[in-house]
Amino acid sequence: DLPPYSYTERFPCVRLLYIHGHEETNRELDGLFAAPPHVVSFDLEWRPSFTPGSPKHPVALVQIATPEMILLLQISALKSHKLIDFLDDESIVKAGVNILADCQNLYRDFTVFTRSYVEPSYLARYVDGTRWPGAFIGLARLVSAYESRSLSKGKTQFSNWEANLTAIQQHYAANDAHSGLVLYTGLFERARDIESSYHTFNVINGDAFCPDGSPWQHMNLNPGPAAAPASAEGVVEAAAQTETQRRRHRLRTPMILLPRTGSRTLLSPASKLC
Repeated sequence: DLPPYSYTERFPCVRLLYIHGHEETNRELDGLFAAPPHVVSFDLEWRPSFTPGSPKHPVALVQIATPEMILLLQISALKSHKLIDFLDDESIVKAGVNILADCQNLYRDFTVFTRSYVEPSYLARYVDGTRWPGAFIGLARLVSAYESRSLSKGKTQFSNWEANLTAIQQHYAANDAHSGLVLYTGLFERARDIESSYHTFNVINGDAFCPDGSPWQHMNLNPGPAAAPASAEGVVEAAAQTETQRRRHRLRTPMILLPRTGSRTLLSPASKLC
C-alpha cells in the first residue's frame, strides 16, 4: 500500500488558511495579485445530494493552492470582488482535475466567467498516452501514478461542505488542491512542447473556448499504440490525417461576443515548491 498524500509532509512551509468572509478573502487575494504566481491549483466542493433526481447543491467551497499557501474559501467568500477578478484573470493559470465541470458549476451557480484553466489529466494523456486509456483520469489515480501516494476520498468527500469545516475536512480539501499543483508542475515539465490550446480553456456563459475565442474541445494527441502502417504510403497518410485533425482544432470559427481576445502560452510555475 502507498503512504497517504499529505501537503504537510511533502511541503511543510505551505500555510493553510480557512476563510469564511469576503473581506478576509479580498485581503488574501490582494497579496496574490500584488505578486501573482503564474499558476495555481484550483478545486471546488459542494454538499452532496443523496436523493435520486434531486437538484445539485451549489458550490460551497473554493480551494486555491500556490507553492506557499492554500486558501479554503467558503461560500460567503464568493461575494468577494477579488475572487471574481481572480477567476476571470487570464494571466494566472488555474490547474485542476475535471476542472471544466467545476467552471461550469461556478457559472451555473454564480454566473461568473472563468479564464485560463488547465486539465492536468490531459497533460498526463499527452506524455503517457499508452498508460491512460479512456477519456478521464481521476485525481487519486494521478497522485498514485506520479507521486507514489494514495489520496484517500472516503466519507469526507460526501460530507457537508456548507457547514463550518472540521479539521478532517480542511485537511482533505487542502490535499486535493495541493496535489493538483504538484501534479501540474511535474507533468508540465514533460509537456512543454504541446500547444496550450489543447488543454487550456476559458468558460464563458457555461461553454468552453480557446483563449482566441474559438470553441474548445479536448483532443487526445497521444491515444496510445496503433497498428503499424502496411507501407510507406500508409505512414504519409497517417501523418496527413493527424495534421488535418490538428488544423481543424485550431481553425474553428471564433465567437465574436467574448469580451477579451488574444492568445497566450502556458506559463510554468513562478516559484519553486518548498
